[in-house]
Amino acid sequence: MRNMHLFLTKNVFNSRYIVRNILALTILTVVIALGGGIVMIAGNGSSKDSAGQIASGNVEEVVALDGSVTYMEASGTNLIRADLEAQMTAGKEAKEKEIVAAAAASEFADKFAANRDDVNVRAEASTDADLVGHMNIGACGDVVAQADGWVQITSGDVQGYVKEDYVAFGEDAYALAKQYYSATAVAKEDGINLRAAADQNAQVVGAVYENVTYTVDTDNSTDAWVCLEVSAGSKGYASADYMEVTEGYRVAEPVAGARAETTEDKTTAETTTTEAQKKTEGSVKEDKKSTTQTPSTTQAPSTTQAATQASGNESSIGTTSRTPVSLSDADINLMAAVMTLECGNESYEGQLAVANVILNRLQSGSWGSTISDVVYARNQFSVVSDSRFAGLVANGAQASCIQAARDACAGTNNIGNLTAFRPAWNVDTSTLSTYKQIGNHVFFRY
Repeated sequence: MRNMHLFLTKNVFNSRYIVRNILALTILTVVIALGGGIVMIAGNGSSKDSAGQIASGNVEEVVALDGSVTYMEASGTNLIRADLEAQMTAGKEAKEKEIVAAAAASEFADKFAANRDDVNVRAEASTDADLVGHMNIGACGDVVAQADGWVQITSGDVQGYVKEDYVAFGEDAYALAKQYYSATAVAKEDGINLRAAADQNAQVVGAVYENVTYTVDTDNSTDAWVCLEVSAGSKGYASADYMEVTEGYRVAEPVAGARAETTEDKTTAETTTTEAQKKTEGSVKEDKKSTTQTPSTTQAPSTTQAATQASGNESSIGTTSRTPVSLSDADINLMAAVMTLECGNESYEGQLAVANVILNRLQSGSWGSTISDVVYARNQFSVVSDSRFAGLVANGAQASCIQAARDACAGTNNIGNLTAFRPAWNVDTSTLSTYKQIGNHVFFRY
């Protein structure tokens, strides 16, 4: 300490060196100030560079859990973001699966659901047993017992047996049943108008009948109007006052007057519907005004009038049996594709009648020797030029039309030997010696 005191007295506070020391102190202060400014400028430059890169999208600002801020290339943050999103999605899917599994375990522990359309329910565990019911995909019910590839079930008002391969169980059954949980509607009386829009003044596009069940599009329905799904993806609107709407799971439908099926095709997955279930999905109208339809070009060749095997007017033609016709699944679907567009919104009887027109033409030979010849005969079925037709051929026609075609091939004939049909409004029945009207079509023979 003494030495330090002597040094300061001699060299710093000595009046001899005071000017020098003040100058040195001033220079030191300036140097320190300049050094601090350079550091600040460098820091600002770095900050501006980061901000510029952030603005350009090359760099993103990342805030850590401790609140500190750092910067990372966008490619890196994208990877982190994608990983987080994947983890969130996986977590959501896992949760949904848990919910489905829990619901299936409780609600569907002893239940089933049909995994395809047109599933037969039989009185006994045999393909030779009588039909007692029919199910479409998603129809569900209780499992009573299982044995030897058959499942004893109850669904709605139907009790019987179905092939084990045609139904799902547990979680799979629950998923199917929920998928086809829907609303359906039935007209309270015949001839109700179906309109193009939910408006009393909208164009009338069709009509439906009491014995037809329609699928309801709940998203487009209102308190006053019911939106009904029609075949081939079309929709129409019926007044809610004339429709009875029911919501719930699909169930099996009972067979009315089940018949023995000695000609059943065992290679087509045990699928056949009965008249009571062959309900097309069409739409209804709010009043009984006449329905205008596009004229059909389906007609017999320009030949002289042929003698008919059936005599009299329409009242003399009932349901009879024809010799069964063996056709491939592809030919049956081709028939049904025509029927979907010609009569998809008609009743089952109307669809069966059109199927028999096609078969009558095939057997007559006047339109060709194959189903393809008949369907594509020149100036006959105009629907083959419809943009939807190819899709129906490739992807499958309306289920009810396929079933009607199968039944016609099996021998069910409700029009005798009639070979043509037209919209009822476009036919003068007084000029026909034999005809039959079914729904909106008149069937006849030249």
